[in-house]
Amino acid sequence: MALSACRHTKLDNKLDDLRQVILCRDRFQHEFQQRVDNLSRALATTSSDSAAADFAYGLFSEYYYFNTDSARVYADRLAEYGSEKYPKFIFDAWRSAVDGEYSLFDEAFEKFDTTEVPFSFRNDCYSILESSYFLLYPLDEKLCMFMSDAVKDSAIETDLREMLLGTICMFKKEFPDARMHFSLAYEASAPLHLNMKSRNAYLLAQSYKALGKNYEYEYWLAQSAIHDFQVSIKAYSALQELAMAEMLRGNYRISSRMIELCMQDALISKYWVRMNTAVEYESAIVSALSKSETKRIWILRTSAAILLLLIVVLLWLYSFNVKQGKLLVETNKEKEEYIHRYMKRSVEYLGSVERYRHELRMLLKEEGKDAVINCLKGPSDSRYSDFYMEFDETFLKIYPDFIKKVNALLKPEARFKDEHSMNLPLRVLAAIRLGVKESSEIAIFLNCAPATVYTYRSKLKANALCENDDFESNICRIS
Repeated sequence: MALSACRHTKLDNKLDDLRQVILCRDRFQHEFQQRVDNLSRALATTSSDSAAADFAYGLFSEYYYFNTDSARVYADRLAEYGSEKYPKFIFDAWRSAVDGEYSLFDEAFEKFDTTEVPFSFRNDCYSILESSYFLLYPLDEKLCMFMSDAVKDSAIETDLREMLLGTICMFKKEFPDARMHFSLAYEASAPLHLNMKSRNAYLLAQSYKALGKNYEYEYWLAQSAIHDFQVSIKAYSALQELAMAEMLRGNYRISSRMIELCMQDALISKYWVRMNTAVEYESAIVSALSKSETKRIWILRTSAAILLLLIVVLLWLYSFNVKQGKLLVETNKEKEEYIHRYMKRSVEYLGSVERYRHELRMLLKEEGKDAVINCLKGPSDSRYSDFYMEFDETFLKIYPDFIKKVNALLKPEARFKDEHSMNLPLRVLAAIRLGVKESSEIAIFLNCAPATVYTYRSKLKANALCENDDFESNICRIS
């Protein structure tokens, strides 16, 4: 019993560490953006093709597990430089893997020849091919043969060699040996090489799962997820599996929050192959959460009652002020219009969300997960544009001189030419004026990446006439 309690405490502490890391994800996102910005500036200013290829590969590596579209950009840039250090077929294999193109991947995978790859880059080539293979296929004899050849190569570094040896042992069902190799691989990974630490922690978790040690399995999944968030990885697997483990332990709220993050990040990363497992896990958790559906309904009804009470109070205050003659008739009509407009939009949105959830459940039941994935790949709901059109119109009625006053705070070359229509940077400033300060919250409101919000905020501050730190304070004072 004492040993069980100790293991529980160790796992609970690690889950607490994970929660703290998730709370700090904006900071890690900011650090990621700084690394990317530094590499981008270096790439733009270098005059050496060799150095440019190194910087482009650095950017590819940063975006490798973050976003496929951005990673493709720098993989294509490498092809432009024609660098012999970075064989084109490596990136062709990776592209095919993330797109689920089996035949194209197999063609690129078969081309791997160590004699064509410089010694210093060979380790990275093995790593990219091995991880790309896992996106499409389960562990099999073909991959084991590839890894068996790789571990004989003197160019392979210790952490990757131990990881490949452990994977071979997993295929042979030699689970204690696999755990030993993965543990050595994790310890051998450089402290700053968090991508590799995350992979080895995840594989170590799988070896514990195979040994039937569930507490250690969850512990190392949490450790892998911590590393994922520290380097802003979006195409991760550890948190998905941890969400399922928490669900089985009855922690539905934690599990639901984890899978929500997983689905958001899977869409950001655009690794559509990852969506297979994401949809499966989402379906399982939706089924499990049905046990607490009554409580959810009660919360919704209570929230609706509070909202109605708030509307009643607002209407009473509105009536009181009219009687006192303290509000202009025109202003009252506008506020009534705004209340009606957003009540209507909110009711429509709640209904559409429920209909969409129902359609996804029916689609999963009748046509399977592939149909759900195709549905998720489809174009975004056009109601986003309708919502932002209404938001722009309403906001500019409340603050008719907002764009003009923003321009007064900016240098002439950075001012907005059209003072009567909103765009994304102006909506970022509008959100700040309304009291939404966190980039992550603004990103959710505007349906874009936090990095996009951060970039716009930085550019606007850099072009302000006042001190950078005073710019957003001045925005908040616009009336």
